[in-house]
Amino acid sequence: MQFTITHKDLLKSLSHVVPIAERKSTIPILTNIKIEAGNNLVFTTTNTDIETIETVPAQIIEEGKTTVPAHILYDIARTLTEDEVSFATKDGKMVISAGKAKFSLPMLPADDFPMMSGTSLPFKFKISPDDLISLIDKTKFAVSNEETRYYLNGIYLHVVEKDGQNLLRSSATDGGRLAIYDVPAPEGSKGMPSVIVPKQVIAELRKFLDSSDKDITVEVSETKTRFLFENATMTSKLIDGKYPNYLAVIPKGNDKKLIVNTAKFKNCVARMSSVSIDKFQAVKMIIEKDSLTLTANSPEAGTGTEEMVASYDGETIEILFNYKKLLDMTNQVETEELEFSLANSTAPAIMKEKGNDHFLYVIMPLRL
Repeated sequence: MQFTITHKDLLKSLSHVVPIAERKSTIPILTNIKIEAGNNLVFTTTNTDIETIETVPAQIIEEGKTTVPAHILYDIARTLTEDEVSFATKDGKMVISAGKAKFSLPMLPADDFPMMSGTSLPFKFKISPDDLISLIDKTKFAVSNEETRYYLNGIYLHVVEKDGQNLLRSSATDGGRLAIYDVPAPEGSKGMPSVIVPKQVIAELRKFLDSSDKDITVEVSETKTRFLFENATMTSKLIDGKYPNYLAVIPKGNDKKLIVNTAKFKNCVARMSSVSIDKFQAVKMIIEKDSLTLTANSPEAGTGTEEMVASYDGETIEILFNYKKLLDMTNQVETEELEFSLANSTAPAIMKEKGNDHFLYVIMPLRL
């Protein structure tokens, strides 16, 4: 095998595929990247739960296939400064050359490399990069990291019917907050199984989306999902668990409406966070007629208070929230105004973009 590739293309592709490979494994080949030089150059990595395949522009001089240590290759690539990198197999090693630098890496047979990809999955639809990015970014911050409730360690992707329209919905919760985002259901998605896409898949998928400007094909089964880009494919096992009835935690009687300027509210919360340094990271919202006052304090850091104009015409409410969870949500708000629906100081609050029913966030108040 022999080929040359630009350093830019090599580094970009390795940044996509290498994070999937194991750094250490009892199965040595899982720490390797599969390299296939044929009509195109193809890189593949897997950890048996996720598989990424990417086709990369290269000048193929001699066809062949092999595997080499993935993270070592990536570490080498990141230190190179030459515009072009050459690869060639010689005496059972992969020789990498760039300028006057030369490296020789051990190889394992490509035929021993495990593959997840194969036949198409039963449900297939196309989605725009913008819609898929929104489904991810608007909800991923609420994914739980608690391993005992493993079924919350991903985004719940499913089709719902709302007001006579089919919607593709992503939702995530960690028990203290819930995030929901809807887009119109793409053709072919109706009837698909509801699936929990693991957070690692979400993180790696997001990297591909940053440079994608064409529709992505999504394939879904009961046990796997696959995302097909123009030059890359990611296949993943799904979380095998039952997602809880998240709709049950959305409060029904929140009749008090608070509307604030999104940017001013976010900046105010960020300022109060400077003195909210205890483990609860609490910020108090004092809501009065057409006024919102935010306060925070801690014995070590002192106190902070700021008042801002708001639209509100209900009884006074004092309610505590974790400031980080407030910022996680407001960082995803794109409208000029943010709307809160509240009941009292102890009930969950609903937050959403004013005028946008496709994005909803439920947050539990703190009780100190």
